[in-house]
Amino acid sequence: MKTIFSYRIFIIFFFTLGFYPGILSAASVYFDTSEKVFDQGGTFLLDVFVDTKNESINAVEGKIIFPGNILELEGIRDGGSVINFWIKKPVKSSLGGVEFSGITPGGFVGRNKKLFSLVFKVLNSGQASISVLDGVFLKNDGSGSRTSTEVYPFVLDVSDEQSSVTFSKLEDSFPPEDFEPMIGQNVDIFDNKYFIVFSTQDKISGIDKYEVKEGYLGRYLTAESPHLLSNQSLNKKIFVRAVDLRGNTRVAVVVPDNYKRWYEHYFLFGIILIVIVAFGWIKRSWLRSVQ
Repeated sequence: MKTIFSYRIFIIFFFTLGFYPGILSAASVYFDTSEKVFDQGGTFLLDVFVDTKNESINAVEGKIIFPGNILELEGIRDGGSVINFWIKKPVKSSLGGVEFSGITPGGFVGRNKKLFSLVFKVLNSGQASISVLDGVFLKNDGSGSRTSTEVYPFVLDVSDEQSSVTFSKLEDSFPPEDFEPMIGQNVDIFDNKYFIVFSTQDKISGIDKYEVKEGYLGRYLTAESPHLLSNQSLNKKIFVRAVDLRGNTRVAVVVPDNYKRWYEHYFLFGIILIVIVAFGWIKRSWLRSVQ
């Protein structure tokens, strides 16, 4: 059985240590799309990119804002993201906008590093600005120093023309990438009970959800990492299924140390053997009595 140190401690290392006031460089966030004309009723895909300015970045956080009277968010895709682990997966907040935070152990460097993509529907004419609010970027320097952030908003002018053009659904017939869930135990998480952590990526459409099943006869339940295990005896196989946005799946199986194969359950095997022998003896005795 593989165990890990506290999942929360792992997060705290990259985040709380990172809110250090020293600002020595500036990373930039910008947007790009292949669309050139924006008409009412149409949809378009907008990518969110980062330029680290030669700095190694290991954590990002922020909120995408846009005018809800002109644009409607129809979808979020994180396929091909430079972020390995989402602390808060990009999701539309209750107050509008898209909040996100994530980490990449080891960091990433360079231009055109994609965070995720947004699918917008154009509702009305006018000028719309899409930007990032409260952007935070932390260096991969051992102390999590915070960089300054330059944001380049994406501004589009929507014409009065009506459009029937919609953004086509992304074709994706490939499952998420292989991954290896890990069982952990820590006094700061779930009252020191056993839990399982998991994460993977889907390079095309992105991960939609995870599901966990304990034992062959169990049923898959939607889960988030870390996930508290109901079978604290750890004597059953654990199945973790990753589902991407197009319905493709990848299943990872964890075999705990306490797991026993059917032939290792000696007591149960002995009972079954006794039942078989007894049944055979009773059947033989009955056949003799009727002859």
